[in-house]
Amino acid sequence: MQENFKTLDKTLQFKIDIFELLINYEIQDIEFFKCLVRLIKKDYKSLPKSPSTNRDNSFIDLLTKLLKLNKTEAQKEIKLFENIYKHKDLSKSDIINYNNWLNDKF
Repeated sequence: MQENFKTLDKTLQFKIDIFELLINYEIQDIEFFKCLVRLIKKDYKSLPKSPSTNRDNSFIDLLTKLLKLNKTEAQKEIKLFENIYKHKDLSKSDIINYNNWLNDKF
């Protein structure tokens, strides 16, 4: 699968890697999660900036913050994220809807 993955569009690879990051967040594999964040940021730093990739990067940053926050603080950060991106129709290209996942989680 690794070779096939490399043939995919770079943006799709990015989205798939974010989904993998979510899975590791869910199962609370924090060390691997942190490692994935570093790898994702390194591997996709050359990805062209767009509203969608900006949102994806903000989501990764939010997930990293959520590891350190209590529930009340987390909910404030989630609302801030939602408010920033609420008027932008960017979730159509997501593998998983970030807002729905965040609201279900917190």
